[in-house]
Amino acid sequence: MLDLADIHESYDVAKFRRQALLEAEKVQQRGRRIIFCGGTGFYFQALIHGVGNGPPSDPNIRNALEIMPVEDLFSELKEKDPLTAKSIDPHNKRRLVRALEVVRITGASFTSFKTDWKRSELVDASRFWVLEHSSSSLRNRIDERVEVMMKSGWIQETQRLIDSGLKGNSTASQAIGYRQIIEHLEGKTSRDTMIQWIKTKTWQFAKRQRTWFRHQIKNRPVNMEADRPENLLNELLKT
Repeated sequence: MLDLADIHESYDVAKFRRQALLEAEKVQQRGRRIIFCGGTGFYFQALIHGVGNGPPSDPNIRNALEIMPVEDLFSELKEKDPLTAKSIDPHNKRRLVRALEVVRITGASFTSFKTDWKRSELVDASRFWVLEHSSSSLRNRIDERVEVMMKSGWIQETQRLIDSGLKGNSTASQAIGYRQIIEHLEGKTSRDTMIQWIKTKTWQFAKRQRTWFRHQIKNRPVNMEADRPENLLNELLKT
């Protein structure tokens, strides 16, 4: 499920779930074992349980929205989620804040979370593993990955995407890395500052994901530093 959406397309958790289950069905029809590998915790939750009322509140996002004037909240909602904006009271700050919080966290429309999805038999939630590294190891891996991506042409890729309309996609243009590179290309930050910000933002995201997986989905942790990856894989496939 790579390169599924064009830069001009919106993409949300509802589309992801439909496509993921479709691909899983194809794997099953070939008589092969289905392995879902990721990624973003909220999307896993949607895949396993469907989507109810949206993700848990994010205090940082919620606090930032709470101090915004109601007019600005409604204006942003109209831009990012016009369908919800049509059905919401533009003066109801509580509802505006929650709707925008969901949009900012997930990139999906608030309306999409009203869909009543049933669990799929293709997804076995009892067999869920989280591959773990120590904090120091994970941070080093993040730093190394950012450096490799920079050397591999991440800045040039971002410029090509900008030329193709990246800034018109409010979700994609705010993704970690792309947002910082855009600011660098606009002359707002130096190269070194940009790289450090990407590393920091990625590390902060990783920490949130670790906490999320720890509390939101029942899983079996796997210590990636305790054994060779191929040995771990063999153990997982035996279960």
